[in-house]
This record gives sequence, structure tokens and C-alpha cells, in this order.
Amino acid sequence: MNPLMTDIRDFIAARIDEDQALAQAAIDDVNGEDCWFDTGNEHIADHYRRHSTDRVLREVATTRAILARWEHLHWQFGEIQTDPSLRGGLQSVLSSINTIEAIMKRIALTHEDHPDFKDEWRLPSPDWW
Repeated sequence: MNPLMTDIRDFIAARIDEDQALAQAAIDDVNGEDCWFDTGNEHIADHYRRHSTDRVLREVATTRAILARWEHLHWQFGEIQTDPSLRGGLQSVLSSINTIEAIMKRIALTHEDHPDFKDEWRLPSPDWW
């Protein structure tokens, strides 16, 4: 595995662990009831309702699935390397790895204000894919 991508995977995993813990604590604090704060500003209230704990937990689950897929693709790559009969799938696996890694870099960027974010993880340009 690419050490740079392993670092990014670990960084993302730590951030979603934090997101999950905060969301779960919020759920526990309100005894599982739907709760939002009345700020007197409808736009702010809409924002809080839209970014509910349920949504955060769904985003955590989705991100975990992406990271798990990356791990599985690397396992597949290892299998292809050891079994010549599987070599026909090499290009497909490599293409999938590249796509997932591009997605992981984008996910990491959502946390670029975190002190553990590394400048070398930045994309070469805003429209890079």
C-alpha cells in the first residue's frame, strides 16, 4: 500500500471516529429525541436541522464503507500479484484503487483545518480528479 494513502486513511478514520463520538454523545444527551436549537434565525435553524446527528452517522457509515473498499481492493491487488490466473483483473483493480484514492483525498480536504492535516495531501489544483 502507498504510505501516503495509508496516512490519509488513518487521518480520515480518526476524523470519522470523532464525528461518530460527538453525534452519539449528542443523541445520548437528548435521550434519542430529535432536538434542534431555536436561534431566532431561520437559516441557521435550517442548517442545524439539515446537519442532524442522524445525517452525521450516515456520513460516517458511508466514509467507513469507502475506506473498507480501499482495503479490499488492496487485498485483491495482492491476490492478483500472487496468482497469475487472476492477472486479467489487474487493470480493473488498479483503476478502482486510483478512483477510491482520489475520493479519499477529497474527503481528507474537508478536514484541512485540522492540525493533523498535512500540506502534502492538498490536491495539485482545485479541479484535479
